[in-house]
Amino acid sequence: MTWKCDACGDENQDEMLRCLCGAELDTSEPVPPPPPWKNVILTTAPHLAGFKINKTIDIVTSECVSGVNIFTDLMGKFPGIFSGRDMVAQNILRRARTICLDDLRKEAYTVGANAVIAVDLDYSEFTGGVLFLVANGTAVEVVEEGITT
Repeated sequence: MTWKCDACGDENQDEMLRCLCGAELDTSEPVPPPPPWKNVILTTAPHLAGFKINKTIDIVTSECVSGVNIFTDLMGKFPGIFSGRDMVAQNILRRARTICLDDLRKEAYTVGANAVIAVDLDYSEFTGGVLFLVANGTAVEVVEEGITT
């Protein structure tokens, strides 16, 4: 689920309570519970502290391709010249990462996993300003240490 910022119009992920422009999400209305795939745990580590791997299920991957508009890219360079940071590029990378990791959670959930270990993110740029991001890891079923099923 995403929400649209009233101040700047950007789409934001549901776990973000503040837009990148600084505006806050109006939380006066009840927010529906997150979908079950949001509970899938992701880690870059080969194991999860406090959890036991019950079952290794499969390798899961997700891909995200994002085109960068040349005008947006050029306009984003001007603030970068003065501040040393290109906020447009950072926002594109942040959104691509969020989308890709959410897709990885969905993929893991569909194969019956409740966690993904050894997550790896690989960024590439194709000619023409196209960003390609791949996330992969091992989908596993974990239980908390000391709990038997």
